[in-house]
Amino acid sequence: MAKITIVDCGIGNLLKVVRAVRNAGGDAVVATTAGEISTADFLILPGVGAFSHGMQVLNANGLSEAIHKFTNRGRPFMGICLGMQFMLSKSEEFGVSEGLDLIPGKVCLIPSTTVDGQPHRIPLVGWMPLRMSAGVGWNETPLSKTKEGEQVYFVHSYAAVPDNPANRLAEIDYHGHTVCAAIHHENLFGFQFHPEMSASVGRQIFTEFISQ
Repeated sequence: MAKITIVDCGIGNLLKVVRAVRNAGGDAVVATTAGEISTADFLILPGVGAFSHGMQVLNANGLSEAIHKFTNRGRPFMGICLGMQFMLSKSEEFGVSEGLDLIPGKVCLIPSTTVDGQPHRIPLVGWMPLRMSAGVGWNETPLSKTKEGEQVYFVHSYAAVPDNPANRLAEIDYHGHTVCAAIHHENLFGFQFHPEMSASVGRQIFTEFISQ
């Protein structure tokens, strides 16, 4: 059984992620220190809340450096929701804050109106159908068994904007705006939606991740 280490920095849906990993066949363990991250084979960073506060927690506990050392080993890494946003270079939420810079790019506020200028809900909350980003396939990624149009659960106000379009793995259409739903680079995968709250689709994503 694969041993999956989940980072607990007090800003994620930890218990739901642990349960989801176990339901997918993984041996979920929780890490609160840099030392525990250093021994991981697979690493998941969940997160909810404000970007700047989350990065302060990661930096203060030495977890940012430990995550960098882990990803440099070439082992599979998954960021979920705010954990995915941490993977980028910076965020514009409440002023500019530096991220982990695992994938070049920034995190920006989702437009508050539709492309026709009508107000729509921010934060974006609910089930949305995934679509494949242009020029990118899902083979050999955690989305390899996911079909375009299958729905997953989102709760967020800010969205990732990778510098390189090739780092966009999946997206959604939000009233005419293309919003990045997943990013990747080699062994790194980020999901803006919550696979732990996305029923059978999310369980399959975890299953494929731990088989990387």
